[in-house]
Amino acid sequence: MTHKHDRTLAARGLARVEGEGGLYVRVHGDRVDEVQLDIYEPPRFFEAFLRGRAYSEPPDITARICGICPVAYQMSACQAIEDAVEIRPRIVEGNAAAALLAASPGAELLVVGSRGHGGFAEALLGSASQHCVHHAPCPVVIIRDPNR
Repeated sequence: MTHKHDRTLAARGLARVEGEGGLYVRVHGDRVDEVQLDIYEPPRFFEAFLRGRAYSEPPDITARICGICPVAYQMSACQAIEDAVEIRPRIVEGNAAAALLAASPGAELLVVGSRGHGGFAEALLGSASQHCVHHAPCPVVIIRDPNR
């Protein structure tokens, strides 16, 4: 039985959700009595696009799943890659070389990137990767951008 102060909102088709969705809200007076959010995502088998690909490709491939929220898919793919290789990202403020060296004791390997400034910029700013090569207590690998 419905009383005159009862209100019900039912949205059986929701846009901008992955898959299909529906929302049901029942309000009595000023109080929400019941809320149901049902999202159903049928299997889409996107993982088949990733088979046989390089580890670096999933973020760009999965970003194309949804035009509304590509960044969510990119971040999820990056997190899955980090989890698979047991990387635990940390944000550290301060000098890059000092932060890397502080984190390196006990490490089997220190992997650093290189911006490849070279010349005057490197002389002015210093090279964090070169500093790590000379001072780290473990082997250091420098990964350079192949497009530079």
